[in-house]
Amino acid sequence: QVLSTEGEVLQIFGRVGSAPGDLRYPYDVNFDRHGRLYIAEFGNSRVSLFTPEGKYLTQFGRPGREPGEFDHPW
Repeated sequence: QVLSTEGEVLQIFGRVGSAPGDLRYPYDVNFDRHGRLYIAEFGNSRVSLFTPEGKYLTQFGRPGREPGEFDHPW
């Protein structure tokens, strides 16, 4: 959800699931200098990337403990 400083819901994006753009147990959020949103997904063991407007861009990582893999990222 995107909220105003007053707590008003401005936008909702992502739905529960594992398809590209879906989210499953998102645990952490971070922004880069361009405003893109990185979401660490505990449930999908990946990081998903969105535009500042909430448009899905890509994802990286997969379940596991080897290079390029995540074990339930927080």
